[in-house]
Amino acid sequence: MTESKGPFASSGANPEELLKTFSEGRIGELITAVIGADELQKKFESADPETLEANKGKPSGIIALELGIVSKDAKNALLVVQAAARTVAVAEGKVDKTPLADDVFKFVGSDRDPELLQQAQAHWQIANGVNHDADSIATFKAHASRQMAEAAKVIEAEGLGNEADKIRGLAAYVTSEPGAQTPNYYAANLGGGIGQAAKTNLTLKLHRLAAKSNDLASTPAPKGPKKPTA
Repeated sequence: MTESKGPFASSGANPEELLKTFSEGRIGELITAVIGADELQKKFESADPETLEANKGKPSGIIALELGIVSKDAKNALLVVQAAARTVAVAEGKVDKTPLADDVFKFVGSDRDPELLQQAQAHWQIANGVNHDADSIATFKAHASRQMAEAAKVIEAEGLGNEADKIRGLAAYVTSEPGAQTPNYYAANLGGGIGQAAKTNLTLKLHRLAAKSNDLASTPAPKGPKKPTA
């Protein structure tokens, strides 16, 4: 497959830029970046004109999803990387924290989402309610790294090997030995300035989601892109 020409490709050589791409990009933008604008345009030209007209005005990445150019599995994998990158960004103080009750978190833990996505988004939300220190940063980065690595497997299965390697590289870049505490611990000790009833409900939900991914012992740390074989 032709190398992507979008911002995903241009940022792939710089892990900090790639982290920024995923932490700040919306899903439509990430789809466009992964596939490449030129490649998407070719696919659009072969699509049904009436379908394209019905989606006129929508972001190209979203149109690609609705046309089936990008699968639901690939979209969910990109959302995992997005959430993991946002977790790292907020834990490291690269972005301001978002209030835990903000609408941006309203779909976290949706039963319709695969478990890995539920976990990654839960960690992102939890990370916004923590006063971070070296221990918490290490814990959230360790989990984010492994989530990215799992998402890369899905991206590769979609035939996007180059892009999967870049995500593996990002996973290796942010990897860390987990701190003494777990995401489950931080979920049970959230701050965030919300009412006690809402905090209790939120804590129970995030506690449940975070508990699914507390054990990293059997998951090796990512090692970066695969080396080409002869």
